[in-house]
Amino acid sequence: MAKSRNGIRGYFSIGEENLGDKNKKHGDQKEGFDIGRDDLCANDEDLKCSLVDYNQWPTIECNKYNDFSSEQFRRGILAYRSAVLAMAGKLMIAFAMGLKLPSDFFTLKAKKPMTTLRLLHYPPQSPKDVNTAGCGAHTDYGFFTILNQDHVGGLQVRNVDNTWISAPPVPGAFVINVGDMMSRWTNGEYASTVHRVINTTGKERYSLPFFVNPDVGTTVECLPTCLNEDREPLHIPEKSDAILLGRYSATFAHIEMDTKKAT
Repeated sequence: MAKSRNGIRGYFSIGEENLGDKNKKHGDQKEGFDIGRDDLCANDEDLKCSLVDYNQWPTIECNKYNDFSSEQFRRGILAYRSAVLAMAGKLMIAFAMGLKLPSDFFTLKAKKPMTTLRLLHYPPQSPKDVNTAGCGAHTDYGFFTILNQDHVGGLQVRNVDNTWISAPPVPGAFVINVGDMMSRWTNGEYASTVHRVINTTGKERYSLPFFVNPDVGTTVECLPTCLNEDREPLHIPEKSDAILLGRYSATFAHIEMDTKKAT
């Protein structure tokens, strides 16, 4: 199955990603398929950023069971992406209002947001295999994530006591993860969530995380409502794509990042 010019779109196989402990023998025990905007044209300025690329849709030859057409797959995935993108817009308004900002503060910075919809498959692991992570411990790099998980479970979140607790699936509900970019914006007031997946259920696990980020070139700096005389900014201002490029290049073996292309 095809990948884009730098691996940011299309299929990646088991072990190509390595979240958490970089010294572990094997990479993450998951495979996936990454989708972004499907309306890119050749002269789109965002293509100058390594984080933006054309989608790589599977051909009919990839469907060994012949139970769907590639066009049906594409239409279904894009319909879901459109729905969660609309949800993301509502969440941006809620975040802004909660931070005592104008309601459109974040949506104005996300007119062409850098988003990735991932289709993830975690193969079954032995119930005794508690040390092999389907997805190693990490925080999400961007603004926030909308996660749709199946009924199998395996997602764990680390609380303030450094204890891992399960985040079991709730029918009809999504998990919203605050990412590192939101933590930067809020000066740590909204902390990014440390989480992992260990699938010791003996069953196949599937999930659909939708990673939401602002536009390419957005300056991420401490919000005025998160500052006071006793609270200095924890981070220097930095561009959104530069933040993501630095983290991606250190994590994903299948992605070739050109950090010079950060705005």
